[in-house]
Amino acid sequence: MIGEMVELERLLLPSPTSGDEQRPLDPECPAAEGADEALAELDRLIESLLPDSTRVAGAEDRRVASAYLIVSSKGALVERYGRPGFNQLDNDLRALKQAIETHTGLEASIIYVDDVGSLDPYGLQPVNPANPWQVKKLIDELDARLGDRGRAIRYLLIVGGDSVVPFHRLPNPADDQDLDVPSDNPYASRDANYLIPERAVGRIPDGEGEGSLFLRSLIQAAVAGHQRLATGKGLL
Repeated sequence: MIGEMVELERLLLPSPTSGDEQRPLDPECPAAEGADEALAELDRLIESLLPDSTRVAGAEDRRVASAYLIVSSKGALVERYGRPGFNQLDNDLRALKQAIETHTGLEASIIYVDDVGSLDPYGLQPVNPANPWQVKKLIDELDARLGDRGRAIRYLLIVGGDSVVPFHRLPNPADDQDLDVPSDNPYASRDANYLIPERAVGRIPDGEGEGSLFLRSLIQAAVAGHQRLATGKGLL
């Protein structure tokens, strides 16, 4: 991407004629003014693509550090896998958090939307994990609290399937038999307009009818992937 930007910069600037030494443009020249504007726009574009920060709309429209959020439901995991199974999954998620931080340099957090202990550090209260709009509102409120600390959620990882953290049921725009469309898109937006995502959202499924080993294996694979990338060995 940066190579493409450098090439774009080369194309935007006027080239010297053959045999002539390239000289700075006269600042009074309209061509110089146009080149300056193009370079300024190029700088803004490159800045917007950098992964270590993001821009949060507001009165100051300030730059803040990106944050990585891992989200699940403690109650749903305990109900499905029992307390021992949940404890194993929780340990796996903590290992994933550490691997993400080591690999990306971002601060990662784990919250269970229905657990006081994981939400209390942010001054938030648990919500009904079966209600996707309450879960979204909680994530948005957490994002606002992090904004006060100079951070913003840019990466969101949902752990579990629809029975753990539910999909949103959105109106189906297609003319077919489906009444709605299961989607995580609202979790990606910072407001009610779910057609404009502002966070990168992923989900680790739990596998309907599978035991905890299935979900644990996926989390552990993610841990191993981040660890390999952190050491420069690649995913394969």
